[in-house]
Amino acid sequence: MQIKRGFLFCAAQLLFGLGLTTAALAAPKVLYVGDSIAVETSDTVAWWTKNYSNADTTRAMFGGLALCDFTSGKSNPNSNDSSLQTRVKEDKPDVVVFQFVGNRFTDCMQNLPDDEAYFKKYYDDAIEATRQIERASADAGINRPKIMWVLQGAWEDGPRTTRLNRQYREVALLNGDYVTDAGAEVSMSAYHTGDYVIDREKFTRFVPCNQFERDTGFCTDLNKNLTRVHKDDDGVHYCLGKMNGNTCDAQSPGILRYGMRIAGDIKKVLDGVNPSPNLEAVRAAAHAELPRILYMGDSIAFETSNFVDSFSRSAFNASTSRIMWGGLAICDFTSIREGELNTQA
Repeated sequence: MQIKRGFLFCAAQLLFGLGLTTAALAAPKVLYVGDSIAVETSDTVAWWTKNYSNADTTRAMFGGLALCDFTSGKSNPNSNDSSLQTRVKEDKPDVVVFQFVGNRFTDCMQNLPDDEAYFKKYYDDAIEATRQIERASADAGINRPKIMWVLQGAWEDGPRTTRLNRQYREVALLNGDYVTDAGAEVSMSAYHTGDYVIDREKFTRFVPCNQFERDTGFCTDLNKNLTRVHKDDDGVHYCLGKMNGNTCDAQSPGILRYGMRIAGDIKKVLDGVNPSPNLEAVRAAAHAELPRILYMGDSIAFETSNFVDSFSRSAFNASTSRIMWGGLAICDFTSIREGELNTQA
């Protein structure tokens, strides 16, 4: 009895202690910074980041802006008081995600052509953004946030994003930060039929549907098993309809793919896992055998099997096999002979 009282006392201490350490249990914070691609994917990133990581997402973004708009203190055309440093001090993020496709039409970019000056400007601004985050986090008395750069999808009209992506990788490597290859989800590399690294830089308007898209109505052409990621008249954006604030008025697989990849890699960064292996590792992984899951069970397993399969592919890129039948118990599986159960691969 004395032991029981001691156990209950310790349990009570633990419960009260949990109530006093809410700061340690607070949800992680993500600051998503960027341009129109950030705007159209922001709802998806925020929802899936909450789903994957229980993290809260704040946003600093506006269509048409460049990275230098944020480092120069004008992250919204209608305001001068929402600079990158201000947002870091106020939001106190654990992760900062940068999404910039390479705009050049605002004053700080001076409409530079696609030449060395343009690419040097983006490289220097990426370095400056990193420094500003370091200074702002020190001023705010918080740990320096982890930074993740979004690698862009291939462009229809030239290799600009290929060069930008290489620079984002270099800046991340130089500073111990990360990249998320969201652009791979909407490029020819999604076909997994050729050299992954070469196909990664090839533009496409259609990619093969995955199981999640087929199950949720995001496969735009079930007969061909292809889903559209760009409109015919827009090879940059992923909204297949019109934007209303941060929301696209049409189901858009490109937004879903891009946003889910970013959210999944945010989880990896928060978990201390590098989501950005080198290119040779990416090439090898693209042709590696997928992880396999064997799902066994009863009628509840049947009801949930499509959902489990979809999310296993989405979250872990894993294939699922099924051995299940309504009304069975565990002992049925341990005592049957091969072939007596319905098996679905």
